[in-house]
Amino acid sequence: MYTNESFLKTLYNALSDNGILIMQLGESAMVTGPAEAISRNAKRAFVMNAFETIGFKSVHIYEEGNCQFRGPWSFAVAMKGDVTDSLWYRSAAEVDVAIRKRLHKTVSGKPALKNFDGTLMELYQNPPKSFENVYCRAVPVPDSCKYLDGKDKIAISVENRKLYDPIIDRHSSRDGGICDYVSYVMTRKQERYERLPEEVKAMCSN
Repeated sequence: MYTNESFLKTLYNALSDNGILIMQLGESAMVTGPAEAISRNAKRAFVMNAFETIGFKSVHIYEEGNCQFRGPWSFAVAMKGDVTDSLWYRSAAEVDVAIRKRLHKTVSGKPALKNFDGTLMELYQNPPKSFENVYCRAVPVPDSCKYLDGKDKIAISVENRKLYDPIIDRHSSRDGGICDYVSYVMTRKQERYERLPEEVKAMCSN
């Protein structure tokens, strides 16, 4: 299943225009591990590359330590449209407000969610250091890794960046939440900005 691109394409076709595919990818990478493509996690590398080939607009990876496995578990979030990607970068406060609006209060008065809030979502926005390490051990070395190490001061074009790039996700500031994302796409991804909901544009133009 994890190396069947036709199956992944079927999942992609089943999504709505702004649909999201979340897939568990096994135990998280080790800080000292080799490149994913030549490790026991080769299937994970195949999936992340296939997402780009299939047509997803953005891909993020995060790890969760509350799955009760022997180690942190990794998950991929693949987004078919642009609107959902903007929501991924909301600030902790924006996520907490959304949770409060959408969830009913519990009878006991205790939080309805035990292991999720806005602060945790901000952690999800930054891939673990271990994924950065194994990503940069690929051959050839990705351009963003060269830039980060200072070995090659090239400009990393947003248009030419790989769909999955933990370097850019970890080192691109999005501290301003959703409005920072709107500013980001307005200056670098005009076609994405034009497809954002008008209410989001209006909220961030004030």
